[in-house]
Amino acid sequence: MDKEVFKYALPVGSLLRSPNREYRIEKVLGVGGFGITYKVSATLVYQNVPIFTYFAVKEHFLQDACERDAGSAGVVYSRPSKARVEESRKDFLSEAERLNALSGQVDNIVPVSEVFEANNTVYYVMEYLNGGSLSDIVKAGGPLPEQRALEIIEPVARAVAFLHSHRINHLDIKPDNIMFKTTPDGSKMPVIIDFGLAKHYDGNGRPTSTVRVQGCSDGYAPVEQYAGLNTFVPQADVYALGATLYYMLVGKDPAIATEQTSAGIVQSLPKTLDRPVVNAIVGAMQQNRADRTPSVEAFLASLHDGGEAVCEMDADTAPTRIIEAGRKNRKPLWIVLASVAAAIAVAAAVMLVLDKKGNSYGLRDGEYEYIDELGGMVCDSVVSDSVVYYGDEAVVVDTVAPADDYYDEPAAADTAAEW
Repeated sequence: MDKEVFKYALPVGSLLRSPNREYRIEKVLGVGGFGITYKVSATLVYQNVPIFTYFAVKEHFLQDACERDAGSAGVVYSRPSKARVEESRKDFLSEAERLNALSGQVDNIVPVSEVFEANNTVYYVMEYLNGGSLSDIVKAGGPLPEQRALEIIEPVARAVAFLHSHRINHLDIKPDNIMFKTTPDGSKMPVIIDFGLAKHYDGNGRPTSTVRVQGCSDGYAPVEQYAGLNTFVPQADVYALGATLYYMLVGKDPAIATEQTSAGIVQSLPKTLDRPVVNAIVGAMQQNRADRTPSVEAFLASLHDGGEAVCEMDADTAPTRIIEAGRKNRKPLWIVLASVAAAIAVAAAVMLVLDKKGNSYGLRDGEYEYIDELGGMVCDSVVSDSVVYYGDEAVVVDTVAPADDYYDEPAAADTAAEW
């Protein structure tokens, strides 16, 4: 934990008073750019019986603009930061109150019991979850089995769909923000926490808050979130859900969105995964929002129905580099020959030949599949002007060279000459 920020946290043992009760700070659970989360204790009275229990409390505290007044425990900030801090605090209060109003409707969203202002800032009180985070579990035990990963991501996704039905983007779904609670039957239930970045939008998709403060978690935030989201974008949370499922299956964070490719995703995923799960992750993590799975409901459906094939391999096509299954109008012969000649002239060119049996693999026009000679699969979308045809099927010649030990250039040239 950042010691420089930690020094601004409320000290252990100090008291935090709300209109309803008094909380004692027990420890700091986490520090982020927008707030500090504490484990607190309190005594509740039920039918005249005092009950000692724990809660989690989130405090609004802009890391780069706020400090703690040593004498009063109040949050202070400079005059130049005043407008930004106060507007952020107003947004924080608004989102916390909205979350409080929705509490209890979905088991997989942490319930908020109280929202209040104190110490010149805002707090909201949540259920304390002591089952550890998804990040803790994977770091301790490694990648999860496919079935267990699905058992976690599906209820989390349904909870996100519930938020979307109320036009709320969470904008920070990630393993650190999925905690576990023990249910009466002893099982572990995933629960979404930390709504510090959550934003509500009206019926026209416009934010109901100022949205001045933006935040991104590398590997889990899509490209468009880094530029700032000023409209309701369900696909942003879809990306994060796909990235979280990836994390569970691979055991490490995905690459930052600007460096992410479908090829990299599929290459990293276990080769034993069911095809629909691979397809769902690739679809959810498309860099271009227009190409991404459009909704959480569609993401959930894709985990089982698979949709169009993203990757599939046939033993007979092991030497194949890339295929396109779409049928196109045949081009004149001179265009075919010119395309082939131009491609061979490039030193790093790779001849990517469609299996002559005409296997379609269920891909849409414009989708291609890489299959390496060692039997592994790497998928990506390819844009190439060097497209020739064998019968009614497309043959793509691309200029991206694979590893030296994966490619026999003379063999590719011979194949081109045959055609």
